[in-house]
Amino acid sequence: ALPEDAHAAELTDKSIKYKLGPGETRNVVITGCNSGIGRDAAAKLAAGGYNVVLACRTLEKAEETKKGIEEEVGRLRNGQAKPLLTPMECDLSSLASVRSFADKLISMRIPIDVLVLNAGLSLSTGAKPPPPRTAEGFELTVGTNHLGHFLLCNLLLNEISKNQRGARIVVTASQVHDPDSPGGNVGSRATLGSMAG
Repeated sequence: ALPEDAHAAELTDKSIKYKLGPGETRNVVITGCNSGIGRDAAAKLAAGGYNVVLACRTLEKAEETKKGIEEEVGRLRNGQAKPLLTPMECDLSSLASVRSFADKLISMRIPIDVLVLNAGLSLSTGAKPPPPRTAEGFELTVGTNHLGHFLLCNLLLNEISKNQRGARIVVTASQVHDPDSPGGNVGSRATLGSMAG
C-alpha cells in the first residue's frame, strides 16, 4: 500500500498537460485530493495555473495537501506565483458535511469550471458484520462513494450550469470492483454466499 501522501508520479514540466495562458483562470473542485490520482491531478492542475478547491474529509488533510502541493509546484515553477489552492472540509460519509461544503462553496461565488468526483474508499470484503455506517445510517462505502457524491453533484449542479465557459463534471472510478485487477486485490472476493435452501 502507498503512504497516504504518495501520489502517482514526480511532478515535472512535461507532466503538466493542461496549462492556462496568461490571464486565464479556471476553477476546479476535486474530492479525495489528499492521496492517489486526486492528489496527482490537483498538483498537475495547480502547476498548470488552475485554481483548485481541495475538498478532503477533514480540513486538516486539505491544509496538509495544500502545503505539499505548494512546495512541489514551487520547486517546479522556480519561485513564480503560488497556485491558488483552497482547502475545504467535505466528508462524503456525512450528508450534513456535504451540504455545508456546498453552501460554503456557493457562497464564495466562484464559477465552477470542473467538478471532479474522485474520493472513494473500499472496505475489506473480509470485514466482519456489522458493516460500518455513515452518520445517516447508510453502509459506509455506498454512502461515501455514491450517495455523498450524488448529493454534492446535485447541490452544485445549478452553479455548474451557470458557467458560460462549458463546465464539466468528471467522475473517477477504480478497479476495486474487479477482483482480477490489481486494484481489486483488497481482500477476499465478494460472493452471494451459499444459495442452498
